[in-house]
Amino acid sequence: MSVVTNAIQFIIDLGPTVMMPIIMLIVGLCIRVPFLRALKGGLLVGIGFIGLNATVTILTDVVQPAVNNMVELFGLNLTVIDVGWPSASAIAFGTAVGVTMIPLGILINVIMLLTKTTKTVDVDIWDFWHFAFSGSIVYALTQNMVLSLILASVNMVVIMVIADRMAKATEEVLGLPGVTFPHGLAASFVPIAWVMDKAMDKVPGLNKIHLDEQAINKKMGLFGDPAILGLIVGLLLGVAGFAFMPDLTTSDKVAQILVMGVTVSAVLVITPKMAAILMEGIIPVSEGIQSIIQKRFAGRKVYIGLDCAAGIGHPVVLAMSVIMVPVTLLLAVILPGNEFLPLVGLCGICFQFPLIVAVTKGDFFRTFVIGVVVMGMGLMIGTSLAPLFTSAAAASHFPIPEGANLISSIDYGSNPIPWLLVQAVNHGWIWVTLVVVATIALAVWNRKRILEEEKAEKAQEDENSVREKPAGQHAGPKPRQCRIPWKKRKCSQDCRMLEKLKQTVWKENLRLKELGLVLFTWGNVSAIDRETGLVVIKPSGIPYETMQPEDMVVTDLEGNVVEGTLRPSSDLPTHLALYAADPDIGGVVHTHSPWAVAFAQAGRDLPPLGTTHADYFHGPVPCTRDMAAEEIQSAYERHTGEVIVDTFASRGICMEHTPAVLVKNHGPFTWGKDAVQAVYHAAVLEEAAKMAAITYQLNAKTPPAPEVLLEKHFQRKHGPHAYYGQTAGNPQSAGVSGK
Repeated sequence: MSVVTNAIQFIIDLGPTVMMPIIMLIVGLCIRVPFLRALKGGLLVGIGFIGLNATVTILTDVVQPAVNNMVELFGLNLTVIDVGWPSASAIAFGTAVGVTMIPLGILINVIMLLTKTTKTVDVDIWDFWHFAFSGSIVYALTQNMVLSLILASVNMVVIMVIADRMAKATEEVLGLPGVTFPHGLAASFVPIAWVMDKAMDKVPGLNKIHLDEQAINKKMGLFGDPAILGLIVGLLLGVAGFAFMPDLTTSDKVAQILVMGVTVSAVLVITPKMAAILMEGIIPVSEGIQSIIQKRFAGRKVYIGLDCAAGIGHPVVLAMSVIMVPVTLLLAVILPGNEFLPLVGLCGICFQFPLIVAVTKGDFFRTFVIGVVVMGMGLMIGTSLAPLFTSAAAASHFPIPEGANLISSIDYGSNPIPWLLVQAVNHGWIWVTLVVVATIALAVWNRKRILEEEKAEKAQEDENSVREKPAGQHAGPKPRQCRIPWKKRKCSQDCRMLEKLKQTVWKENLRLKELGLVLFTWGNVSAIDRETGLVVIKPSGIPYETMQPEDMVVTDLEGNVVEGTLRPSSDLPTHLALYAADPDIGGVVHTHSPWAVAFAQAGRDLPPLGTTHADYFHGPVPCTRDMAAEEIQSAYERHTGEVIVDTFASRGICMEHTPAVLVKNHGPFTWGKDAVQAVYHAAVLEEAAKMAAITYQLNAKTPPAPEVLLEKHFQRKHGPHAYYGQTAGNPQSAGVSGK
């Protein structure tokens, strides 16, 4: 046991930037991710963390002098000194509780997964120190090892449940699919944020104020861009920190303010890119885990638990990280009873806000209001816990700054959960028992929610994959066997044809990944055999890395599965609507490629700005109308297809000449004479959307290209007298590009 403990401690001592790649590699190999892919994924996670830590360090280097100046300016003379999170982590791992919490935390996570009291796989073992901190604080108070471990476990269970409940919002608001944050600091403020957010919904006038990223960009235009917004916020902070210092010359003040502005701007731009690198590294493990879950635990979804550093790239999180610095210092001045002087830990404020932003759905105004309350509460908790915090830090041999009687940390010593656990201990065993019982009840409630969610997801999948079954017909996928109608069957020939079609559809689905058009399982390719009326499509939710030709699902034009053991893609009804609308369509593709999705989310047609567009699309690629509530709530995917068909019919657009569409707020669908050509069109559409978006960045008022030029390029390739390509055939018609 000591060997295992020593090995774990050795990895922990390496720090998260080295520890996380090792953990991701080990987990990847355990779930049979190829070694080099698991290694690269682990390295990208480490690189991402290094990048995120570097941006925080850069911010700290310029913000800390401003903080010191503001402390001097405000004349703050408080007794509890903020020494930052290193003191809290020293307390956490400075006792036997901290060392024991690592294997105990892993065991708790496994038990919760097996009992379905969580759906989060917490790979962020480094941040187990948050739970260890709670246990170590209790140990400093009681010297009771068992009680300390019990309450540390209580902290972990509560945070795991919060992470589960916030998983969907983390995906949708922070843009981190398959990820959640079982982070002891970020998650602890979620209940407060949730209550305040609901309260603001009820307050007249207040509930009308909405200021999310989109609203900021709409109201402020270019000023809402992260680079410009960062510059403005940085300059304001620079003015607060340097403009009123009497010992600085005017040139020094201007220089410091400008450095602050540019640095904050850089952090707001760089941080999301670092988070994107980290997320790329998560993909192999995330997809591998989901693949295992799909195969062994049908209908169950799990999330990867990460450090909330992955979420600080959201612009509202970054803005709050800077704005709350002077606000917290002001609160330290005006709050009656406060003795906490926030200093070093102020630069870690960013880690408190990712999940608060997820609760408010990215609303800057609500996040700010909640942030003021949370930071004020943190100052009072830090004051209350300071004596115990100081004695625990001294016992852990943390160096107490000279002249400081009491120390704490704004970024964990002000956490409400350790404070509540300490209060329970101070009030005796009855309160401790109530806390434990309440935690068990919370886990049971979470299990109930998880089971309900799984049931709802399964029902939705069943509705999507098998629509309007005749009475008595089996609703599930049929055994793998030939089900071509007898009147049409030339069995050996047709079966060979279907096997060839499945091979093609499989290869083209993989090509989406190769072309960079999909992440995770965000896309699907289908093809139709018009003679038999059978469609081959990718199965739902199966990662590309593990997918095989035999996994492809064969259905008829009514959506009935006629061959295959897996559910077809949930987008099948949309594909079928397109096949029904145009008999010349032989393949359909759906992706969430980012540039095309950007136009879909903006509700804009993709305009023909140049000849690249005109070579493939005759006029704008249309964006569909908003779908009505009843269309979304019932047979959503079928109605999506009908809306696409209606868009082309009502606007007089030829589906053959413009083989692509943007479904508003959703993404692109493309088609062609076969699956190969449909994928080709998907790649062309993404490049055309990228070119258009970049063009608009250079000149937002760029008009479409001249009609005569657009028509010339389209007709030379697709018109009755086309002369593009070789006489043996048009390269594009085979899905091959050439000039």
